[in-house]
Amino acid sequence: MRIICLLATALAIVCLLYLGLSPSEAANQVLPSFLKDNDKLQHFLGFLVLSACIYASLEAGIAKSTRFTMGTMLVASVMGEVAQLFTRDRTPDFFDFLANIGGSIVGIALSVCIDLLRLRLLRKRKRARYSLVSDGAGTAHVDDEIPLQANGTDATSGNGLAVMKDEEMGIDD
Repeated sequence: MRIICLLATALAIVCLLYLGLSPSEAANQVLPSFLKDNDKLQHFLGFLVLSACIYASLEAGIAKSTRFTMGTMLVASVMGEVAQLFTRDRTPDFFDFLANIGGSIVGIALSVCIDLLRLRLLRKRKRARYSLVSDGAGTAHVDDEIPLQANGTDATSGNGLAVMKDEEMGIDD
């Protein structure tokens, strides 16, 4: 799955570089009709897709991925506007920069929501499979709440019940 995200990120970067640095007429021939005359929407959607691809290709936690992606998008926004200084028919615009940052924020927010939903569904599936472990007294505990001793036995009753860990189930948070 990660290789697909990396390839999608590379493709998005190549497409955005082509559209951003080519002459306006050439870029408008490639774009759909609703995007041809709306420069700010082009910037917004381009950086939305790019930030979502970069976030998805990272295997860090949510906070680290968010910080890295936002920093990368900020640098890319500045560099994209500065690179337009060196083209013949493009000029940098502060509102393009704001559209880039807005698209990045929305792309990261959508990615975080999808990531949180995915984690919630994985935990729900895990609880459905391994939800209840009974101690000797007849009461039931959710598996995350049972303290385990060093040898893997249930610390509450010593009956040798062990809780399956996330790594054993193939769930990586």
